Amino acid sequence: MIVCLEAVFKLDPTVGELNDLPPGWKAERSNSQAPWIRSKHHPYPVFKDDGFYLDDATFYAEFCKIPDVKDRDGLKTGQVVQLIFRFADEWSERHDNDCERMWVEVIEVNDDYGDYRGRLLNQPHFHDAINEGDELCFHPTHVFAING
Repeated sequence: MIVCLEAVFKLDPTVGELNDLPPGWKAERSNSQAPWIRSKHHPYPVFKDDGFYLDDATFYAEFCKIPDVKDRDGLKTGQVVQLIFRFADEWSERHDNDCERMWVEVIEVNDDYGDYRGRLLNQPHFHDAINEGDELCFHPTHVFAING
């Protein structure tokens, strides 16, 4: 069954509490009176488990030019991309130095899910949750820049 979000909201206004739920996350609860429990539903880093997460680069498109969707969707092994690493909880206020743009080499293309596995090419300046050479999964929406 397909329903519009407005109809769901009319039935349960607490669904509005999930308006900041990032792509690839889910929220569940045992009944309509219970609190929503948010959890990861994807292979990408999350702050709770990894000490950082990857910002959705498409949010920056209104402020600066990011690569076209076809370029972000069509990456090949060996290409180098810039991702925005955020070293804070997904729902926390933003502060100086809680984000770093870093370069990642694509080492695997996952055609089944339309995402990538990469290797970090530099060391973060302000944080130690991830190190140069570490591997991580990322999605085309995480790609802020493509080198070359």
